[in-house]
Amino acid sequence: MSSLRVNNIENSAGVPCLQFDAAGNAQVVSGLGVPNVTNATRPTSPFVGTIVYNTDAKITQIYTGAEVGWTDIGTAAVPFQGQFLPLVSSPQRNAPTSIGSTYAGTSLDGQVSLSGGIQLWTVPYSGVYRIKAYGAQGGSSANCRGGGGAFVQGEFTLSEGEVIKVLCGIPGPTSPNDCDTGGGGATYVIKSPYNNTASILLIAAGGGGASNSGHNSQGCGDRTNTTGNGAGGKDGQITNAGVNGAGGNAGSNGYAGDRGNSGSNRGNPGGGFFGGGNSGSSNPTWGETTAGQSFLDGAIGGQGNDTTNSFGGFGGGGGGHGNCFISGGGGGGYNGGGCQVQYTSRHGGCGGGSYNAGSNQIGTSGANYISGGIGAFGYVDVEIV
Repeated sequence: MSSLRVNNIENSAGVPCLQFDAAGNAQVVSGLGVPNVTNATRPTSPFVGTIVYNTDAKITQIYTGAEVGWTDIGTAAVPFQGQFLPLVSSPQRNAPTSIGSTYAGTSLDGQVSLSGGIQLWTVPYSGVYRIKAYGAQGGSSANCRGGGGAFVQGEFTLSEGEVIKVLCGIPGPTSPNDCDTGGGGATYVIKSPYNNTASILLIAAGGGGASNSGHNSQGCGDRTNTTGNGAGGKDGQITNAGVNGAGGNAGSNGYAGDRGNSGSNRGNPGGGFFGGGNSGSSNPTWGETTAGQSFLDGAIGGQGNDTTNSFGGFGGGGGGHGNCFISGGGGGGYNGGGCQVQYTSRHGGCGGGSYNAGSNQIGTSGANYISGGIGAFGYVDVEIV
């Protein structure tokens, strides 16, 4: 029988990597590399004790035998968390034009670019990601608050190098007057090819804008009661369906809301996901005011009579009338929120509908809500799980 006796093993530079003592025990002296594998190329039945580095899982693994198989050693090398923030333009209905230093020094530094106002995120590692999206709050009047934006969460398998589109919704402005305000923008998380239902990871709906609390003495009402009276905006919903209004229903099949009651002065609905339909349309009786644009049309917020205080937020928020007694704007979403009609006891804009294509789904209607001051902005949290 042949044998081989060595005192040490050297690398190509002549530096010892592994040394053996008199008893035959091995000791690592300097860097000793192990094979890099993927889940697909990792051996199925190697020698017990074989060590590899799994580039898919970003972790070192050891083979412990057929019964257990491969076992992780330590913790994953690249835990990842990041938060996408809203980019604010002026006015806030328009698409942002610059990222600036928003992500400098964060985990997203160098991973995000901007195109057409939409943030483009290049996925840094392959794995399962938990994504949380929050829609923006509707605009608030002097006396009533806009509806809260929806919160939706899901888990998704993403691949390194994949480009995800992210739009963080912007709230409707807070008006110093007791008048109609704009709807909140939805928050969108969309994968390639970006233009069909299968592209949607998450959409978190925006809330409806508030209106005049004194007309018909209905007060602000309950934002969570989707069919109740009041001038407060209605919450963005976690279901696909947005909130219907007296002046027009929420959209369906991924489109902007409508203005179904054409015989009366009525408000402006929120934008949906797909272009066309009522997306960005002018109000038939108040032509200077418009519905919110759908995502595929650019997601610009709708215009209102009062250009300073009644426009919809970026992300498809519908424009508020600004005339103080017609309707707050509908919230953006997968389906845009509906609108109200003049001289009724309902004047608050209607929240949009959401969409969740992930596993392990969680969601809360109207969760993104602030009770005073500027309304809540949309944002997105991501982490590897």
